[in-house]
Amino acid sequence: MPDYVDIAGPSGGTTLLFIHGAGINRKMWLPEFDYLQDRYRCVSVDLPGHGARIDERYDFVQSTSAVEAAMDEHTDG
Repeated sequence: MPDYVDIAGPSGGTTLLFIHGAGINRKMWLPEFDYLQDRYRCVSVDLPGHGARIDERYDFVQSTSAVEAAMDEHTDG
């Protein structure tokens, strides 16, 4: 698993994919993970230019690809 993705909760549960806004990172969702992970599989990803991917240049198309990859790899669609 990449170091820019957080996952918590049951693997068979309904998945919630959390996306952060500009200037923030995936860690903003930790309180929600703590609250929801008993009932849902929670997935969050850093977009390029944020968090663990701060050294990458932000790009909308790359960000869309990052979200699609997280959905493909860590959710049931």
